[in-house]
Amino acid sequence: MLAGLLLVLSVMAALAADHVVNLTPENFMELQQQQLLNLRFPRNIDELRSLREALGNYQQQHRQLIKLGIICLYLFLQAFMLPGSIFLNILAGSFYSFFEALFLVTVLATLGSSLCYMLSRFILKDIVYYYFPERCDRLAKEVHSHRHNLLNYVLFLRITPLLPNWFINVASPLAAVPFREFFLGTFVGVIPAGVVAVKAGRILSQLNSLNDLYDSRTLAALFFLAFLVILPVVFKRRELRNAAKAT
Repeated sequence: MLAGLLLVLSVMAALAADHVVNLTPENFMELQQQQLLNLRFPRNIDELRSLREALGNYQQQHRQLIKLGIICLYLFLQAFMLPGSIFLNILAGSFYSFFEALFLVTVLATLGSSLCYMLSRFILKDIVYYYFPERCDRLAKEVHSHRHNLLNYVLFLRITPLLPNWFINVASPLAAVPFREFFLGTFVGVIPAGVVAVKAGRILSQLNSLNDLYDSRTLAALFFLAFLVILPVVFKRRELRNAAKAT
């Protein structure tokens, strides 16, 4: 039943996202013809700036419609493992206040990842393992070794760029990651990357490419956060080894 509900939600998100992407002049009478030409999903920062400019004036009068479009498109991309959510994170940062944008992208990333998790768990599990058997097996071994500190491990994976998020989403059910740990780890773990993207949205006009988001200082900060997350696990294992030797 749950799988069916999530599938219906995913299809609805897909249909709504398709409607948002294929906007027509009738839906946006306020926009000029040149701006209408920019209403397409961005593939780079320049196209994202053009989209932001095209929607800028319209967003002031139709704030909720633009937010609905972002929500539908975000869930669609996340549920079906399609790239591009980073652009929506930046776009949200350019439209809304910092905390409103951060809350929005954090919730959407968590819900979209959860949809993908459920689709993989109930429908796509065999297909995922068919195409990624070795990677799924390696993740399963790591999950088993961290089974007593699984939330910390999920947080570590989310904060660091060691594994792509789409793979974490689809492979977690195969690796026996419980949904509770997956959901909580995702909700907290995507916040640092969300902060980076939302802050980038505040200076969208100054960005040259997505590489500008993750400079050496940003990457160092992310790995430092990941180190803090995994540090309690290291201490706990050391205490267990010492206790075993003492007995």
